[in-house]
Order: sequence, then C-alpha cells, then structure tokens
Amino acid sequence: MNVIQIGPFALDAFLLISAAGIAAALIWIIYRDKKAAPRVEPVFWYLLLFSLLAGRLGFVLRFWSAYEPHPVHILNIRDGGFDWRIALGTYLFFLLLILWWRHQAFYRLVQSSLLGALVIGLGIAGLQLGSEEKTNWFELGHLDELIPHDGAPGTRVLAHLDDYAGQPMVINLWASWCPPCRREMPVLQAAQQQNPAVHFLFINQGESPDDIQQFIAGQGLQLDHVWLDPLSLSGLTIGSKGLPSTLFVDEKGRIQSTRLGELSAATLQSHLESIRNN
Repeated sequence: MNVIQIGPFALDAFLLISAAGIAAALIWIIYRDKKAAPRVEPVFWYLLLFSLLAGRLGFVLRFWSAYEPHPVHILNIRDGGFDWRIALGTYLFFLLLILWWRHQAFYRLVQSSLLGALVIGLGIAGLQLGSEEKTNWFELGHLDELIPHDGAPGTRVLAHLDDYAGQPMVINLWASWCPPCRREMPVLQAAQQQNPAVHFLFINQGESPDDIQQFIAGQGLQLDHVWLDPLSLSGLTIGSKGLPSTLFVDEKGRIQSTRLGELSAATLQSHLESIRNN
C-alpha cells in the first residue's frame, strides 16, 4: 500500500509527494519574489486552486451517476475522488499561456513549476523503485485461517478459493465497531448487487460470529461472501494501517490498488473500472 505512517496517522504517499512538490515551488517563488517585481506568488495560488478544482470537477462529471442522488457529496473531498490528469492539463495549459504572453516576471512561475514537477517526479520514481511486484492475493499465507461466516464449523476459506478465481474481486477489511466501515457498507452492498461479474468479499477483523450477525441484521444488510478473520491477520499481511481497507484485485489475483478509509460510490466505481480494464 502506498501509505506513509506518521505517528497514529496513515497518509497517502502520492498526496505527501505532491504536497512536497507544491511546497518546493512555493519556496522558490517566495525567494525569487524578494529580488524582483511584480510578485507572482498570488498568481501561483490562483493557478493551483483553479487546477485542483478542475481535477475535482472532472472526476465528479466522469462519475456523475454516483453523485446525482446526493449532490452534496461533491463537497466530501475525503472520498479521494480526483482526476490528476485534468488538474495537470489545466495547470500546463495556463503555463503555456504565460509563456506565450512572454511577461518576464512570470518566467519565475514557470521555473518554480518545473522545480515542483521535478520533486514530484523524483518522489514517484522513488516509490516505484521501492515497490515490489504486485502481490497475488491467492498466494497470501493467512488465507487458511479465514472462516466463511455461513460455513459449517471447522470449514476454512482455502477450500473455496477456486470459486473466486478468474474474476475481479473487491476485498473489504472491516469491523462493526469502525464508524467509516459502517457508513460505507450500504455503498458496497449496492455495488455487489450491481456488479455480478465482480466478487465482493467482506473479511471481518477479529469479531465473533454473533457480533457480525447482529450487526448485519441490525443494519438490514444483505451481504454475500462474509468471512471471519479471528486473528485479524489480513491487515497485517497486506500492511494495512487501519480500517476500513479495501483491496481491488484483477482476474489473475493481483492486487492492483488499495484504498484506506471510507469509500464513496464514485471512488468505488473508479476503482472498479481499473480492475475491469486490467
């Protein structure tokens, strides 16, 4: 998982790298603005803000069907719904306009942008070099400890893995005491019903069968493929930093991406597209 742990917080590595690039660009602008006029720092902030809004709007429009029932969810940027390609394209478009304008002061803005891009590029390259080959979910060592929630006593999931081979999977690690887990369950349930070609697996972390059944019944949920992980080994095995954690697995069993935190319908839809395309 591309997550960096800072104390009790688990932060997205790409987000931190982007923030470092923006900070580097800003420091360069402030330093250069002290030696020349006019100041271009305000222009940088306007350009950055406009590009970020464009990236968010592009994602919303792409998955508008997920936002349409509750448009207020557009404001919930915690769902991670963002199109970096549109944001970058918007930023580059205005940089080209600045170059065309040929105002000498604004070349400082171009210089700072290149510096920020260099920092982000080096950070991403470092992540890629440090990353291992995509993990195959079917080869993880803890699977024999998982128990089907509705299986006979003593049954282990390992005997049922062939039922899931050959199709994309969404694997959700959750617990009933976890508020974001509870909030995203209706979203996952709806997606399970709407995507029969994708297997949705719900692996509970460390709770008893009675607690799980009470939660499912109390929430009026109808979930297929609920598994028990009595020792909570799944999170440790994949390096998850918290709950909920959701894995998106292609038809060959390779973990293509992960999501730490609550899923919105739009974010889930974007991840589903990625495993279908693979």
